[in-house]
Amino acid sequence: MRATSEEGVYVGRIVASQGKTNIDVVLHDGREVRCKAAGRLAKERVRLRVGDGVRVKYMLDVDEDGQIPSIVGLDIDD
Repeated sequence: MRATSEEGVYVGRIVASQGKTNIDVVLHDGREVRCKAAGRLAKERVRLRVGDGVRVKYMLDVDEDGQIPSIVGLDIDD
């Protein structure tokens, strides 16, 4: 998996789904994080499945440990 050039956006792969809101993702640097899907994905009815490559976004003005990152899109360049 490759890193992105955008600040605060990481590429990862979905490894588990915990209900409708929580999704476990392993980032390209090996970290495992629990994420939520961005509202735009739900509005457009994008399905997130185990094994999909995704882009995970952190807010830059908040400490990474104190936030829940958002999945902002599928990574189709696998």
